[in-house]
Amino acid sequence: YELVDNYIRNNYEDNSLSLNDIARYANMSPSYLSALYKKNNNKSISDTITSYRIEAAKEYLVTSTLSLKEISLKCGYANQYYFSTSFKKQLGISHPHIEKNTHLYSKTSILDYCLYFMIKHKYFIYASITMQ
Repeated sequence: YELVDNYIRNNYEDNSLSLNDIARYANMSPSYLSALYKKNNNKSISDTITSYRIEAAKEYLVTSTLSLKEISLKCGYANQYYFSTSFKKQLGISHPHIEKNTHLYSKTSILDYCLYFMIKHKYFIYASITMQ
């Protein structure tokens, strides 16, 4: 699993990265690797790739002045529209909204905004676990 995670971490910027590429690298069939990875990590390879990409995007948001298009390309998305959809799905906030209103936010407030929603999201996960 470490081999697969390292491969993803080193290649998430490639927008053509796929399960087949990773399976070839790990010398396993795609279906076997997918099932084994999900069983041992409780998330799919696709979700892991997305996680690395979104983490990188959050870093670029805070530390750079790159445009949405540049960030999406650096993070392995073929276009900024899919990136925006993925970003919103993962974090519950819309990056284009932040970018359109960049003049209203400092880099610190953008980070605070992202962290607020991350904490809120984790709270809901925690609440649902403790209520069951």
